[in-house]
Amino acid sequence: MIRFGIICNPSNRRFDFFKQAVISQGFSPPLCISYWDILQKKVDLAQAFNAIDVLKIESSGEDFAVRKELLALAATHGSNFISSQSSKQLSFDKGIIRHGRQEHVGFQMLLQKIQKATEAFPNLQIMNAVEDILLMLDKTRFHKKMLLQNIAVIPAIYNITSFEELIQQMKLQNWTRVFLKPNHGSSASGVIAFRKNGPKMMATTSIEYTQTKGTIKLYNSLKIHKYQNPKQIEKIVNIIAQNGIIVEKWISKSTLKSSIYDFRVVTTNQNPKHIIARQSHSPLTNLHLGNRRGNLELIKNEIENTSWHNLEELAKQTARAMPQTLYAGLDILISKETQEPYLIESNAFGDLLPNLLADGLDTYETQIQHYKMHLDA
Repeated sequence: MIRFGIICNPSNRRFDFFKQAVISQGFSPPLCISYWDILQKKVDLAQAFNAIDVLKIESSGEDFAVRKELLALAATHGSNFISSQSSKQLSFDKGIIRHGRQEHVGFQMLLQKIQKATEAFPNLQIMNAVEDILLMLDKTRFHKKMLLQNIAVIPAIYNITSFEELIQQMKLQNWTRVFLKPNHGSSASGVIAFRKNGPKMMATTSIEYTQTKGTIKLYNSLKIHKYQNPKQIEKIVNIIAQNGIIVEKWISKSTLKSSIYDFRVVTTNQNPKHIIARQSHSPLTNLHLGNRRGNLELIKNEIENTSWHNLEELAKQTARAMPQTLYAGLDILISKETQEPYLIESNAFGDLLPNLLADGLDTYETQIQHYKMHLDA
């Protein structure tokens, strides 16, 4: 009997979905290893890993206490990082965008500690290797690796640190529309769809800009905001760029009934198993922003057969470039002009797609089924 374990925030629904999947496939409930307990040194990782055969490493997000500890862990490992004491004294401010790079460094340090602990257990199977998780959590590094693998990623510019540099590079590339994305962001946090036509500008984003007594704060909201004041846009971009960004060429996505769409493709064992279309009337297609799941069959009937085949092949090619990754959530678009697919990015924790079944199984059950089939064989 296979024994499963998961490193996660126990109160998060991701743990509940995984636990249900493990039990539904006939196994004992998974061992839950809390990020908080690891950070507080309340868990013996060697003892935990000795008790399991398969380990899933989940997102550390949506837990403010864990986030503060990650910031504190990274405090002395980067320039412009806030101190450990300041990290632990942060007050909860829902949705605020701050210290993204520092949190990433802290999570990287924690995952490397976990990786080191697993080395004493060569028979322990890790669903997604720490190395690949960290690769997917760094959009610039991931983009560079996929380019080297000849994978059709969206053309991009790296190392932009200011609004002034952005405008200069757009002019050099002859680009009038781009997407700005924080290197270590997720769920569209900090993402800006930016267009420039002469002196006129437009930034479409989920960022909510606030300014009180000269202090600017940016918040990740559930609403789409449009900014047209160049000075305001400049301030927003400069703040977001402080933590590192990637700038992607804006490729027009295919449309259906006046709304654009792209796809979240979850690969399991290097095969595209679960696919949803995300339809939107704004440039940002993330479902939590009020967008909807599109009718996949209707969309497949609208596009060319070769386009769908190429999309599936692109997903397989991307998954093969990360051979130590059992599952990945790939975002892929089909160009409106060329009907060719482009890889947007890969999400290390992009398998949370409730009520989406393939062969009667959800994403988590499909992962468990992978190991169950090997056991039966």
